[in-house]
Amino acid sequence: MNDLKIMTIEEISQALSHHGVISHELPMEWELSLPLPTLLPGRPAYTWFACPASRKPGHPLHLSPPDRRFTLDATNARLLLYDTGEWLKPGWQAVTLTPSPKGRAELTTDFQNVVSVLNNAAQALFTRQSPPAGAQAALTNYLNPEMLPWYQALAPDLWQWLE
Repeated sequence: MNDLKIMTIEEISQALSHHGVISHELPMEWELSLPLPTLLPGRPAYTWFACPASRKPGHPLHLSPPDRRFTLDATNARLLLYDTGEWLKPGWQAVTLTPSPKGRAELTTDFQNVVSVLNNAAQALFTRQSPPAGAQAALTNYLNPEMLPWYQALAPDLWQWLE
């Protein structure tokens, strides 16, 4: 497993953006989650959810609960799973994201930091090592608390490993 070339969050996100399943199955208005590393398909992979989004000028972003997920192989970006329902939990509520008081530069830095944490966590998870110190706190602090159950359902093995 240590000899595998694992794609980074940046590389796998780029691969997903060019993947045919996105152009054919994902409505333009849907919002994609942050990709999370997972071993649930039985191999290193990254998984995302997508949810309907309402974008109105001058209003906060409104997200309905996720209605689909995508999982790509972390070594070659092949589609491993496209699911439109089995993982969804009843009772999930829509979320309205209030605009952050942070400036663009600070938001960009926060995003780059969490991507770095996820890249390190992915390498450790995929090679069956211990989680990097502070990874769970960094990821939890970055994510919107109302969306945390969505992320936990997306990659439960990651969250269990991080504990």
